Amino acid sequence: MALIAFVHVADENGTAHVFGPGDSVPEWARKKITNPTVWDGESTKVEVPPQAGPKGGRDKWAAYAAANGVAADAEWKRDDIIEALEARGIPVV
Repeated sequence: MALIAFVHVADENGTAHVFGPGDSVPEWARKKITNPTVWDGESTKVEVPPQAGPKGGRDKWAAYAAANGVAADAEWKRDDIIEALEARGIPVV
């Protein structure tokens, strides 16, 4: 899987790194790049996040929405994103 856009990622020390098309992305950075639209599409399947708890945060739901063609407004909270997905018939469970 390769990047098709430039991304900024902070490492464990808070140092910012920039990766883009053609760059070798280290595993630690791959784990932090959750926006499926920046990858080449080889593996853009995003699992439905939990509706509660730390693994079901707003960012996970925004990535899931983007992977399903729904743009989450920056002001939306997790529940707003889930509501928008349900309204479009996209699975949320």
